[in-house]
Formats: sequence, C-alpha cells, structure tokens
Amino acid sequence: GVPLDEALSIAAHLVDGACDRASEGDLEHAISLMDELIRSPDSSRCAPELHYFCANAWSGLRLLRHSTDDARSNWRQPELQNENLCLRRARHANGFGSLPTGRRAQILTNTGNLLSTVGRCLEAVDLYDEALSVLPNFGMALGNRGVALKELAVHHYDRHQSALILHRGHRDLSAAPKEHFSPGAEVAFRRHADE
Repeated sequence: GVPLDEALSIAAHLVDGACDRASEGDLEHAISLMDELIRSPDSSRCAPELHYFCANAWSGLRLLRHSTDDARSNWRQPELQNENLCLRRARHANGFGSLPTGRRAQILTNTGNLLSTVGRCLEAVDLYDEALSVLPNFGMALGNRGVALKELAVHHYDRHQSALILHRGHRDLSAAPKEHFSPGAEVAFRRHADE
C-alpha cells in the first residue's frame, strides 16, 4: 500500500543500512522486497533504480559470503551472477536514459567494477569511459578505470605498451576527484597509484 516512489526510497535505505551492518538477513529481505516491487504493475517507471538497488544488495551479499581469497576465486557465485543480471537490467531498462546523470554514472561504473572483478578489464574500461561521458570527472569511474588499466598493463605481453597503459592508469588514479568517492576508495586508489 506504499506509493512506489516511497517504497523505492525505503528499499534503498534498507540496502544501505544492511550493508553498513553487514547483515545477510536484512540484505536477503531487501532483495525479496525489491523483487516484489519489480513485479508490481507500475514498476516500469522505476525499473532502472529498482534493479540498481537490488544489484547493490547482491553485491553486499557477495562481499559478505565471499570474503576470503578462496571464496572470491570460486567460479560459482550466485550473488555475483545476480548482481551482474540486475546491473544489466538496470542499464537496459526503459527509463535508463532519463535517470539523473549521477545515477547513470553509478550504474555504468558498478557494471564496470563487476566486469573488472571477473577479469574482463578491457570491457570495464569501455563502461568507465561511458560513465565519464555521462558525468565527466566522476571520481569513482576515473579511479576504477585507472585500476583496470593497471591490471591490463600487468598482463600485457609488450612491456613498452604496458608502460604506456600504466602511465594512463596512473594519470586517472591521480586525477580522480575525491568528491564522489565511496568510503575507502581514496586509500585504495592511492595504493594502486603508488604501485
């Protein structure tokens, strides 16, 4: 009986709070509520954001359930698969283009982050570029593009080209404005730049 816009706001706060508390139960509850909202008749106008918040909940579960190196390297991670599916649905849902630029940049950056996590750094760089075309100087896209470029350079077969890729990655990491950083991003980006 709650209006959809209000339900969307409640769901977003529920996901953020559950991630802050590292509560698997609350994240699972948030996912079930958002699935219910997505199935509601008038959800299409909020579909991109519903899928985005659902992806954030799956991301929170993934980070909680796969926190060790062994768990992260497991190929079978339903949380990662669901996060990917939700991000792709958010990006391709009707209404994505009319979202505020900040939200579009977040969805594109998070999709890039997920691809980078699974070793698809080149595709991630394309998504960071797209996020930066939507919101120039978006710090999270710029910093994460630098990290992805660093990973590409490390695995590149030609050391001269690697040096050029590393230079560009370092430039991105150093130039990323801090105003859009998620908690802990500044320290992580600085560490990558130093490396």
